[in-house]
Amino acid sequence: MDNKAQGTIWNNPSQFTLPASDYAQPPVNVSFTGRIKISEKEPDSARPRDPSVRTKSRGADWPRPVWTPMPEKDSGMDGFCCILSDGWKFCETPGDNYWLNETNPDGWDEVQVPAELMALGYDIKRDYEYVYKRKLSIPAEWNNRTVILKFGMVYEYAKVWVNGQFIRDHEGSFTSFECDITAAVTPGEDAWLTVMCMHRHDALIDWPSAPGMDPVPGYAGIIDDVVLLALPEIHLNRLIYDTRLDEAYTNAVIKIIAERTGECCESVLSVSLLDRAGNNVFPENTVLKMEASGTENILEIPVAKPLKWDAENPNLYRLKAELSGKDGSRLTYAMDVGFRKAERIGNTLYVNGVKTKLRGAALYGHDPLLGKVFSKEKLENIVKAAKWANINYFRSSAYPERAYLYELCDKYGIFVQECAAGNFQRGTWDSQNDAKIRPTSNMPAYTARYMNQFTEMIERDRNHPSIIIWEYGNESDWGINFQAELDYLEKEEPTRLTAGTWDNSHTTLASYHYPEYDEIIPNAAIYDEYAHVATHDLNTLRRDPGMRNAWGMSVKKGWDALYNAEGVIGSAIFAMSDYYIQRPDGDVYASSFGQWGLIDAWDREKPELWLTKKGYSPVKLPDKRIARPLPGMPMAIRVQNRYNNTNLKDIRFQWSAGSDSGELFGSDTAPGQCGAIVLPVRDWKDGEKLFISVFEENGFKVDSYELLVGKEMCRKAYSQKASVKPVISEESGYISVTGKEFSIKISKETGLMTDGMYHGQKLIESGPYLNLYGAYYKASVFQNDNRGVFGIKASGWKCSGVGYRMEEENAIIEITGTYPGGSHLDLWQFEYGYDPISVRFRICINGEGLITTAYTIENPPEEYILETGVSYILNDAVDRLTWDKESVFSGYPEDHIGRPGGIANRYRGFGKDVYRQKPEWPWSLDETNYVLYGGQDSGNHGTNDFLAARENIYFASAVLAGREERVRVEADGNSVSVRVCPAQDEDADFIRGIKLTMNTELYYDLGNGSSAIVKSGDGYLGNYTYPEIHLEKGYTAAVQMRLTDTDEYDF
Repeated sequence: MDNKAQGTIWNNPSQFTLPASDYAQPPVNVSFTGRIKISEKEPDSARPRDPSVRTKSRGADWPRPVWTPMPEKDSGMDGFCCILSDGWKFCETPGDNYWLNETNPDGWDEVQVPAELMALGYDIKRDYEYVYKRKLSIPAEWNNRTVILKFGMVYEYAKVWVNGQFIRDHEGSFTSFECDITAAVTPGEDAWLTVMCMHRHDALIDWPSAPGMDPVPGYAGIIDDVVLLALPEIHLNRLIYDTRLDEAYTNAVIKIIAERTGECCESVLSVSLLDRAGNNVFPENTVLKMEASGTENILEIPVAKPLKWDAENPNLYRLKAELSGKDGSRLTYAMDVGFRKAERIGNTLYVNGVKTKLRGAALYGHDPLLGKVFSKEKLENIVKAAKWANINYFRSSAYPERAYLYELCDKYGIFVQECAAGNFQRGTWDSQNDAKIRPTSNMPAYTARYMNQFTEMIERDRNHPSIIIWEYGNESDWGINFQAELDYLEKEEPTRLTAGTWDNSHTTLASYHYPEYDEIIPNAAIYDEYAHVATHDLNTLRRDPGMRNAWGMSVKKGWDALYNAEGVIGSAIFAMSDYYIQRPDGDVYASSFGQWGLIDAWDREKPELWLTKKGYSPVKLPDKRIARPLPGMPMAIRVQNRYNNTNLKDIRFQWSAGSDSGELFGSDTAPGQCGAIVLPVRDWKDGEKLFISVFEENGFKVDSYELLVGKEMCRKAYSQKASVKPVISEESGYISVTGKEFSIKISKETGLMTDGMYHGQKLIESGPYLNLYGAYYKASVFQNDNRGVFGIKASGWKCSGVGYRMEEENAIIEITGTYPGGSHLDLWQFEYGYDPISVRFRICINGEGLITTAYTIENPPEEYILETGVSYILNDAVDRLTWDKESVFSGYPEDHIGRPGGIANRYRGFGKDVYRQKPEWPWSLDETNYVLYGGQDSGNHGTNDFLAARENIYFASAVLAGREERVRVEADGNSVSVRVCPAQDEDADFIRGIKLTMNTELYYDLGNGSSAIVKSGDGYLGNYTYPEIHLEKGYTAAVQMRLTDTDEYDF
């Protein structure tokens, strides 16, 4: 197999199979306690099972891999290791015998390592060999040393040669492996390293496909660091530890297990355990005599009252281990140690004896330029963003992450559920629920693949206290190979909890993906994919980033339910970061679904991150409004403590109201309980604002609130009356309406306004238009076809009649006409469509520029309606939106699209959007979207802040650049949403201008719906959404707008 060229297909099954063996299934005892909402999920026993699935395996006997620990210091040499980050050559068509030194790579491409090849612009096919080559400099002083190559990750199958000598192969995309190349190199001479990587058609990490087929893009590449290491003949090849707490969770024993290389030469391991102050908590001269290679050397040491590790108190000790040999060699090793115990008691998670809830996010992201390659800086950005958002738990969804991530989780305090790299391994079933194609998870021919990468994950990462859950695989059918993984854990590493989808009858915890946001499944359930961030409805996301703000109701309502539910351990929002890749040719990978993160691929905060911070807040106060205390009485505010380990007496509250301010600590309130903060007596007034900020002891700002005290003193309303009457007249082809400082012209031919003037400034270019978007089918349900959204062709309006009159003190214009119908074929060639739509408009204009537009849709489409309302095209000189509205939360950041009021500028005013360059501004100020529009997007859409819909407005005004003249939409804070955008972005046949849309109906396809919607696997994404909309014939509604130059309320 070693001499295959690029053009050949590789289709070699695993060479290692296990003999068949049948074991009795152990009994499973699961108890159920407390519920809020009964789940309708069928029990796991109702799922079809392959009768050949065995319940036991020989996984317990699987050989443990070697992952040589990296010394911190080598007394005999400074330059004992280096990262091989440059000098790599790459070829897609290397020819025969490419691994030989005679193959000259001078004409090959220079490539970045680490990086996914697809991200670098290569089109990767399944089962093809892609080859790297580079020189290794082997220093002369490495003589008599063991030379090791350590590969962090290579996707997905790899072979390694040095100087033409085959060293080893490796199966698995996201686990680390190493090669002893001592015999293949000569110190003082250069050596050639050749690495072949391949994405096989039956890779365990994605949907399997037939040989030679490419249903989804292939991946390949060296995606983590490659380290060249030279160690003395006597060195450690294993150093792990376990900690055990006593029944009172007070005292502990640490068990250190070490192995060394070499058959001769005595050596000892001196160990110390340093606390944060640098004090050694071990007895003096704690040493372990190291027996020869292949022997486990074990040392157990009691530790009195250690500081325990948890996500709120990530107390770490530093284990120092010095290996000394008679030959004078001395290697120093170091690692962080955390004392903690995670266990299931009943249907509840306890960490160190404390009831614990997991507020999480799932990791499934990409670097926008390098793919599944995260630098240390990027990983630290992700972890810090999570801590800022009150997240205390990560799930590594579908594969292990780079080891440095877990170091950061140890340091900053984030619980981890680490998933083995077995993903989407599902069989197919016939109508009788009999297996037609067995999943690889139940094929003995694949056992080696599963077990090798699983054991590599355990061996590399088991020393991290942050990891409390091992997951055997993601969204895959149960089988003998998953049983083998659990059997291995039972023998080798039984100290942690276990999980895995879909079958929950074999693991400690019950894993569920995308239950309803407030669904309670009380069986130690962890919703480890939950409340999927909006990503599939591309049409809505293009025109309205406000969909991202609407998602916030999922985490608000959802976590309120889950936190208070017994038997639900926690949730992991999907996902923490975006998944798209901006390839060099302008093609954006995952453009149809990849914007699913709380942060974008550049690590910038998206609206969902703050919404998560608010929803996951461990300190819950009443939000938005609070009663005014009686005169002479202090103000007591109820506080719920949602921490796991922190008492509110350690939480600091800063408050201000008017010219008064103060600071106080919370009451003595344990986690899970409710207490109060009491503000001093003062002259509290109706309508004033109370600002409260919440801080932890370390100064971290947990949350902030902006509360209205007592009654609202402003009605937030405008007068419907006018001091003068309008004048309506007919000119050549036009109807003219004039009034106080305004004039309007309406074409008798089209029924559309052609001029809307105020103070001599043109505000309105055209309108009214019906705004109507709907969906033949939901993108969240049919993710393979997200083209089901339709919108009427507003520029296709055909007027059939225009009339006008005076009615009391208002000018009335009535317009009738039609919009063209539409049709659509889905991917399965099913046809959808709607007939031409008949619409009546009734425009009422008073003498002071108030325009009320009522509309009636005689025959609306029968499909789901996403939004419907009235639009006008405004002067293209509009450059900002101002508004006041009801909001879900209080205390928003100044640039959050969901904030209750403010100014959103159309243009950023600085910087230039450049494809594949990190923006140096917040997400809210992006004017391009290369993911939704492609790498050639020229921008000029307006900022995300400008484009986002403002729901439940009191007013929203589109204002002319450099002036105060504006079109102000007026409503009651409950019934109208407003959005603006360049008109030609929605309809290329519109005239140039800003489309002002006033919607009376709004529905965001966030992956849920009414109870009538059938759940469809991952298409049912578990979010809260508004009630579905289906318009009745003759649907009628009205909106109001005014030509003015101010936003001040009249009342």
